Amino acid sequence: MELIKHGVLNAATGIITYTFDVRNTGNITLYNLSINDPLITNGTDVAVTNPANLVLAPGQLAIGVLSLTYPVTAADYEAGMVINTATVSADPDNDPTTTTPPIKDVSDSDDPLLPGNDDPTVVYLNASSITILKTGYFEDNNHDGFASPGETIRFDFTVHNTGHTTLFDVTVEDTYIDGVEVFGEPITLAAGEFAPDGHFYGIYHITQADIDAGSVTNQASVRGYTSSGQLAAEDASDNLDPLLDNPTVVDLVDGCTIKVYNLVSPNGDGYYDSLYIQGISCYPDNTVEIYNRWGVLVYETKGYDNENNSFKGFSEGRVTIDKSSALPEGTYYWVIRYKSDNDTKEKAGFLHLTR
Repeated sequence: MELIKHGVLNAATGIITYTFDVRNTGNITLYNLSINDPLITNGTDVAVTNPANLVLAPGQLAIGVLSLTYPVTAADYEAGMVINTATVSADPDNDPTTTTPPIKDVSDSDDPLLPGNDDPTVVYLNASSITILKTGYFEDNNHDGFASPGETIRFDFTVHNTGHTTLFDVTVEDTYIDGVEVFGEPITLAAGEFAPDGHFYGIYHITQADIDAGSVTNQASVRGYTSSGQLAAEDASDNLDPLLDNPTVVDLVDGCTIKVYNLVSPNGDGYYDSLYIQGISCYPDNTVEIYNRWGVLVYETKGYDNENNSFKGFSEGRVTIDKSSALPEGTYYWVIRYKSDNDTKEKAGFLHLTR
């Protein structure tokens, strides 16, 4: 006889189902088949009935003559595989009064890479696995409702050990874009355990290019290791589904919409020290004019950029006004002209200067 043993793992239940194929390779009929699998039957033969005692004619193959199940143990998962063999037995006649010894065979593997005879059946266990979800939100640090260069996006990572083994030195990396700083020391996660809320998170300082693009796209990865330091599991982040690997997209308020923050308070406290025009960097071909309440031009510039070229409460307009003297507190009138798609657009309004 020849016995082939198949094993299939149900990862969701942790159950291995073994099935057996038996072929009569001799020239006599075989009766009363039974199978002994010490992993499952603890040394007890299991009679094969289909529905009566199975009879195999010479050359006949009986596929799936028996199905046995085995629950995978923690020790199996740590080993990463389950290895064992079974034995088939059958009588050379159907006369219970005879003493002819049974015909037996030790099972062989169904793995084509194991061409030898009576190779054990090996079921490999995908014992270690891990997932990571990544969410992000724009923090709007100055609470003005718009994205500005230097403001931050916070990324939170939900890390879950979805496998059956303990993972050591679990770490999160974020290298999809430059400048993401990841916080959270490496930790150990038992099977099924989540990392504590907020343990892993990242901070990213947005740039003008991000604002011009209108969003930030990013992705992170997580890795876990065995106790001996070998990589055991890894995963790329997804925004919604732990089984997917889609980058996380954080939308920013349209950074190219022109909005003037009409308070200028150049007192050195870091707030409104100069006239801030949100979105002006999207339109470098621009002019800014500021008039006092009598209609006198007190400030004029081209290429306003909020940083190196900005209104800080000093006159840069008419030569009749002393440029070294600070302008008095009060209400002023601004006019902005900028080119967008070859069209010249204009906006105007009031600002209040206080010291």
